[in-house]
Amino acid sequence: MRLALVKGIAWPSRKIDGIEGTRIVLVSPAGSTDEGETLAAADPLQASVGDYVLITEGQAAGAALQPGNPSAYPLDAAIVAIIQPDEVRPRLLD
Repeated sequence: MRLALVKGIAWPSRKIDGIEGTRIVLVSPAGSTDEGETLAAADPLQASVGDYVLITEGQAAGAALQPGNPSAYPLDAAIVAIIQPDEVRPRLLD
C-alpha cells in the first residue's frame, strides 16, 4: 500500500464490463520521486479531492473490490482507506 493525495475525479464516457459504476479518481503518491506521477484508482470509499488515502496496487486492487475473485476487476490501483491529515507525519505529505 502507498499513501496518496486525491487530485481529481475522472469522468470516463465509457467503461469496460466489470467496472461500470466504479468511481475513478486521480491520485498522486506521496513521496514519489516523479513529481508528475498520477495514477487512476478505483474509489469505492467516495474520497474527496484533497483527501489523503491509502491505495493498493496490482492484483490486490481487484481483490479489494471483489474479495475471492480479484480478476473480476481489471484495475491497477484502488483506494482502501481514507486517512485524516493530522494522523500523517508532515514529511510524508510533501
